[in-house]
Amino acid sequence: TMGQGVPTRSGLSLEEAHARFKPREWRQLAAVFDRIADVPPSKPGNSPRLSLRAFRSEVIGPYFVPSYVAFRLMEGLGAVKEQNRLIITKAAFLRAMGVLLKGSREEKLGLAFAVYSESSASSLSREDILGVLKLMQTSSLRSIIHRHGSRVRVADAMLKAAGGANGA
Repeated sequence: TMGQGVPTRSGLSLEEAHARFKPREWRQLAAVFDRIADVPPSKPGNSPRLSLRAFRSEVIGPYFVPSYVAFRLMEGLGAVKEQNRLIITKAAFLRAMGVLLKGSREEKLGLAFAVYSESSASSLSREDILGVLKLMQTSSLRSIIHRHGSRVRVADAMLKAAGGANGA
């Protein structure tokens, strides 16, 4: 398929991702995708694709993850809108696995940034950090929020610690 070699949100071309795996591992990843893909090929000769529903049930698993979190995660992994539904192609899935399973720390952080950033800006905004905090509903986060007084103050403290915006 055209464009499979071009780096995407994962930062890797398909060829770069392929080079990170042993042949057997690559075949296994491709076979896993083929097994869980639930959207038929858009054209003859193309691979099937993975829908948001299948991504939630087959990739994320039985853990409760809100739809908007799964949606943002899929977008970060290289999903595209097709006929009013979000899908991941086999090539995008394999490129993302190249980063998630065999990537450097910087590549993994870049992918995480792509998932958490609401915009295409080169930095996380206060709103992005607030969104992340809303996703992290853990007891340790609750104690941090309690200590700082609100999610907004936690986001401001995070931005200040990172040398970012002044929290205005």
